[in-house]
Amino acid sequence: MTTFVSSADAELLTAYRATTWTIKTPSAARRIRLGSGALSDPLLLPSGIITAYNPSSVALRPAENEALHRRLFNELSRPGVTMYPTLASGATDPGGEWDEPGFAVTGLDRAGLVQVASDYGQNAIVWLGGSGTARLIVTRQGFCGRAQGEFL
Repeated sequence: MTTFVSSADAELLTAYRATTWTIKTPSAARRIRLGSGALSDPLLLPSGIITAYNPSSVALRPAENEALHRRLFNELSRPGVTMYPTLASGATDPGGEWDEPGFAVTGLDRAGLVQVASDYGQNAIVWLGGSGTARLIVTRQGFCGRAQGEFL
């Protein structure tokens, strides 16, 4: 079966692959990229990285992004869930740089995190499963021609 990927989704996927996520735990800052190496920090396995910034990759004003970020923090602040601050850093075409704060979340299963990201209009989340390898999971139905919850 052939999967149709729009040029806009292909560009976003390229940007995700060029992104570095920094996770700040109490003991250290950990840097990860999709598919490269394996994270072995037991505090973070399994976890998912989520942001509320720029839903559907549409740039919002700083005040709007900050309000969404606070709302996401409040929504995820519940018993059994731990959040570590993250910063996604990358480059956009043509050469502009961007940073998006978010959270590495433990204590919420993958399906739950996918749903939260979908509720915030996000295209995808980064998942760190038992192997510690960072993988992208679709949260916006149809992103890159995939179903919600599928790995890219």
